[in-house]
Amino acid sequence: MSCLIFFPWLEVKGRTELGSLALVPYERGSAPFGPGNKEQDACDGVLAPYHDGSHPIRKATLLEHDGGMFGAVSQEATGDFFVFRDVVACAALSEREFFGHGFPYWNFAYFEMIIQSFDDPHGSVPVTTRRRDGRTTHHMTRDVYSIRRPFHVTPAIGMKIDVDLASALLTAKDKSSIWHEYYDAIYNFNQANTDSNETSEAQEAVMLIGAFQRALCCAGSSEDELSGRIMTVFKPYIHVDIQTSEKIKNFKHYTVKALTLMEAWVHDFYQLRGENAHGKRLPRRPLVWASTEHLLLAAYLFPLILKLRLQQDGFYKLTDDDEADLTAFEPLLESKCLEQTPDGKSWVWSEVWCNFRSKFFNE
Repeated sequence: MSCLIFFPWLEVKGRTELGSLALVPYERGSAPFGPGNKEQDACDGVLAPYHDGSHPIRKATLLEHDGGMFGAVSQEATGDFFVFRDVVACAALSEREFFGHGFPYWNFAYFEMIIQSFDDPHGSVPVTTRRRDGRTTHHMTRDVYSIRRPFHVTPAIGMKIDVDLASALLTAKDKSSIWHEYYDAIYNFNQANTDSNETSEAQEAVMLIGAFQRALCCAGSSEDELSGRIMTVFKPYIHVDIQTSEKIKNFKHYTVKALTLMEAWVHDFYQLRGENAHGKRLPRRPLVWASTEHLLLAAYLFPLILKLRLQQDGFYKLTDDDEADLTAFEPLLESKCLEQTPDGKSWVWSEVWCNFRSKFFNE
């Protein structure tokens, strides 16, 4: 029995090799094997049920392993392939630029990965689903089996993967004694960035705090421990005086007790997480930052904290772009990041991010 591993909703520009595996562009009828080729026909058959509207998807991504596309996959290898998927997804999410600038947007849902065994690529499809009391498998004919591209996933031409970050994580997988902490961190981060309506903002907040805790190897779930560990790695990038912060001064509900704006944000985010983690759908007290702001800021910051941690452990070296993004974080905290600029032509987030990156590179 043959097996094909593919990402039906993912489009990569070109072949991307990472360790012993490679992401390979697929195009119906032509790539990667060429028109009329038997292996191309097999790929076209297996991917035919995956639709973009009323037609089979035209482009996708295949996973090359063991020097080919169709080799058998063991149970152990299956686990390794999903770890690889999570590493690549995290490295791609770290490259997102929010609020436009002409760049496409992507989320973790783009990285859905299918491992499909088959005898006849045009025959029935075995579909295994979970139950609380086990699993069940249905064999579905091709005229019945059809999967539509999720509405929150659109073709992402120009998707970028931070290959240096992915390589650092794969090296940590092989060499780090705390790889399980790294993997728990990126797994939680990815799951918090699906953009699916099936996942609530409350769940995303819990997973994001968990991602920071695991990346920083927190011993417990203490708010003060998480704050202290983030402050330790982030300290060189603290530039905004909390005493002059308009964000803090305009918040009248209670006195914010923190020495830095970053510390205030961590404690505020933890309050959001704490309410949700204890079964409260909505926070019971006012927050300095709205929940949507927290999720955006955390999505921006986590890959940078991950890189700082990987650098501490000798697996990564910060780039100038990383340093510039870290320098911009506190100004983003201080801004009304989800609002448009007064002229309505741009977003506050974009202007703050671009201005502080520009200052960094011009100093």
